[in-house]
This record gives sequence, structure tokens and C-alpha cells, in this order.
Amino acid sequence: MLTFYNHRGVRITDQWVAIDGHRYPVRDLHEVRTTRGPFNRMAVRALGGGVSLVAMAILLTAVMPVAMTAALGLVGLGGVGAAFVLTRTHPREQVLWANFRGVELMLIATRDSIEVGKVTRALRRALERDARSALSY
Repeated sequence: MLTFYNHRGVRITDQWVAIDGHRYPVRDLHEVRTTRGPFNRMAVRALGGGVSLVAMAILLTAVMPVAMTAALGLVGLGGVGAAFVLTRTHPREQVLWANFRGVELMLIATRDSIEVGKVTRALRRALERDARSALSY
């Protein structure tokens, strides 16, 4: 038995995928894909508020004093900056999915994109090896 990946409760061999105590035969897994979860809610709110304040500063320049317009614009840019920082410090969750005997199955969900990439690559290698061994019979 050849092991492609064995880390953090996930073990992928040429015959089985074992995750959190559940074992799935490689030959029964199809349509492997990854998806990304939603954005951080606070980042979306900060971006929306920041853009709104900048737009208000631009639209109200004719009726507000320059200092107030500048302050409103700077606070808006601060909100946009906060949204950028939040998206970098709280990345979106990545999920690895596969169809197992006709049922959609979530294999792993994590914010670590490197680990998702390693697991996905190992699973694809196991699937390719299974396909090659099926052709040799």
C-alpha cells in the first residue's frame, strides 16, 4: 500500500482515504473539487462602510466645508484599509469535496490553503493510480 498523504488526521493511500475515523475507498470517490467559503462579515461591512463614506465625501463636497469633507474621506479610506487587513488576517475557508457513491461528501474544511492543496494533490494522485490499475486488468 502506497501512502500519498498522512497528516492531521487525514491519510490518503492508493486504496483508501481515511479522514477523522471514516474510510472511503478511492475507487468510489469521483468529481473531486475545492470551493471557497464566504468572505469575513466584518471585512464586508468595513468595505461597504468605507466606500459609502468616500462616496458621501465626494458627493457632498459642494455643500460641506473642505475639512469635514477631507475627514469623511479619510475615515472612509480607513474603513477600506481595515477591510483589506481583515481579508488578509482572516482568509476564506477552503473546502475539499468529492462524490462518494452518488452522495456529495465534504472531506476537509480549513483556512490553510497549503494543506488543502497538498490533500487535493494526494487525492488526485491516488485517483490517477486507481484509474491506471483498473486499465491494466
